[in-house]
Amino acid sequence: MVGSLLSIWNNVRMDERRIEIFFENGYIVLDGYTDIYFNKFEYLIGRRKKRLKANEIIEEYQHVKNYPLMTPTRGHYLFENLSFMEAIIKEEKPYPGLEIGYRAHEIIEAAYQSSRENIRISI
Repeated sequence: MVGSLLSIWNNVRMDERRIEIFFENGYIVLDGYTDIYFNKFEYLIGRRKKRLKANEIIEEYQHVKNYPLMTPTRGHYLFENLSFMEAIIKEEKPYPGLEIGYRAHEIIEAAYQSSRENIRISI
């Protein structure tokens, strides 16, 4: 697998985020970010192409996961919350777990320390 992340910051007062993932026989595009979630979702897998708007994204996710139709609060961490609920429903250990979250915070704190002290931090 090959991946690429491009992040550009400039003085333009415009916040635009788009995620594109390309793979053999398909692609996924998330677009129209509105500070909380993406408004547009498009994917092609094999010959099946689908475009969804914000309200349809949740319905599609619930359909694929075979969840009962419900209207979860939209906002930050929507799909993370749905994934957590899936783990509860299936009586499985949620992923990522506490250990991974703690490690992520260790890395972030090391980055802040490195920036404050202008030194290289080994983690």
